[in-house]
Amino acid sequence: GLHTFSDISEFHKMLITALENKHSTEEAWRWYDLRPARQRAVVLADDDIICCITARNELPRLPRLLQHYRQLGVNRFFFIDNDSTDGSVPWLLDQPDVELWQSSLPFMRANYGSSWFELLLRRYGVGHWCLTVDTDEFLVYAGSPGRDLQTLCRDMHGRGQKALAGQLLDMYSDGPIHEVRYQPGDDPLQWCPYFDRKPWHRLYENAGQYRNLRMLFGGPRQRVFPTSSDYMLSKIALFYYEPERVLASGQHMTNLPAQQIAHNQMVLLHFKFFASFEGYARGEAQREVHAMGGEQYKSYTRELDRDGVVSLYHPDHSVRYEGFDQLLALAIVDPEDG
Repeated sequence: GLHTFSDISEFHKMLITALENKHSTEEAWRWYDLRPARQRAVVLADDDIICCITARNELPRLPRLLQHYRQLGVNRFFFIDNDSTDGSVPWLLDQPDVELWQSSLPFMRANYGSSWFELLLRRYGVGHWCLTVDTDEFLVYAGSPGRDLQTLCRDMHGRGQKALAGQLLDMYSDGPIHEVRYQPGDDPLQWCPYFDRKPWHRLYENAGQYRNLRMLFGGPRQRVFPTSSDYMLSKIALFYYEPERVLASGQHMTNLPAQQIAHNQMVLLHFKFFASFEGYARGEAQREVHAMGGEQYKSYTRELDRDGVVSLYHPDHSVRYEGFDQLLALAIVDPEDG
């Protein structure tokens, strides 16, 4: 079943439930090879906001990533390390607000990380607001960082909203990718301050498998690394976890009714294009653990093979990032409801 239905989120949720009911929670964790990196109790306060992240050899990105989300008010990080060899595990174990688990299961077999999150949130996250982000995604919303996540979540709760949806905003430099020599602790905006003034090619309303989202595709990656499968830009970054919640398609979708989702009210600044990108893309193209057998990573590799000096910057498309109000003025995001 895991082999045949690995892309079907409801299958994973039902499988976890069946394993728990027939055997135990521990058996469900065993099926998904989820193991605690240390033996200690996980104790959360009622108002703790949880940030769930999967990582594999992302150590240079981790210091600034945690700094960003700590500044927004995240006080508990749930990391799943997927066989890192770069020192990530000991570094994460030294962080007092990080809980760490490990897994050697291929990423796609865990529903692109969603099944690991499902297991953790069933045990620890019910009744908590949760973020699910990648190591290259930095959340920005109206008033951030001064308006923290606790305030945002209270405001959303007051409007009857249980999830925050928006888009990945691909960020890049004004030069070749191989010259972006990012160092641990650097502000990624100093290296990659540009985005496309029209950051998507296709838009669908009432879209997605639950017909409840505004779905965007394309962007500068489609412009520079064209692929027939296109690049999904829409994502659910923040949600209130309840047992009936489905985490779908690598957290790009969920099963909430449309009226309970705050649509197009955030962006995830997406810092993929550092000098390390070429080696990473080639490795992921060979591993084939991402969607569609890693087709997007194969598209990156094809373009890099064709032209070794690749830049996403183009004077007809590129704009320097100035803040969330700029995105509102460009109609890239919408004002908050109410």
